Amino acid sequence: MNETQKLTFFEKKQTVCPVCDAKFYHEDLLSGGGRLIAGDLTAELRRLYEPSKKYGEVHPLIYPVTVCPVCCFAALPADFAALPDANVRAAELNADERRESVAAIFPSLDFTSPRTLREGVASYYFAIMCYDFYDRKANPTFKAGLSSLRAAWLLEDLHRQEPGENWDHLAKVFYRKARFYYQLALERESAGQEAFDAALAFGPDLDKILVL
Repeated sequence: MNETQKLTFFEKKQTVCPVCDAKFYHEDLLSGGGRLIAGDLTAELRRLYEPSKKYGEVHPLIYPVTVCPVCCFAALPADFAALPDANVRAAELNADERRESVAAIFPSLDFTSPRTLREGVASYYFAIMCYDFYDRKANPTFKAGLSSLRAAWLLEDLHRQEPGENWDHLAKVFYRKARFYYQLALERESAGQEAFDAALAFGPDLDKILVL
């Protein structure tokens, strides 16, 4: 495949995991070239995309979360390196739990190769768990809700590809998680426990987000 046909790229600069110090290259979606053909906006404010003749179906939501392929620590790019020092050890001790939780759903994942819908869903699942290690300044409750909602969307996409695997039932679990975290975020904001940052983008999809 020549350069003009590539859908994604791996960043030239290595990312360093704040938990295990592993170095890796994050995959991102190339822009332009007819890769994304915007379609309708759903009632959930999800942007749908039309398949293109050149690239087929494109799922931009599978790429935003940075995931360490070694310890599975994950967060949105702006937060990944900003893990509070006081919580690094706890995140390190939680690594096996992260791996085992996701392995029960997706036994085989590879974050060093181009992502599929499975890696996309898993990336948000990892992020939900890892935002427990961030302090209030990162708005972790809201971002856990956002991650839950996006995971539900991608599971619905996966269900359309594999209708016999019951991914739609798992999507409902993540919709419930999203509702829980969004409600909790509002409660914490009202109580002054986790005020929404002025620069926080509410999304929930990529074309509705200005800052990640």
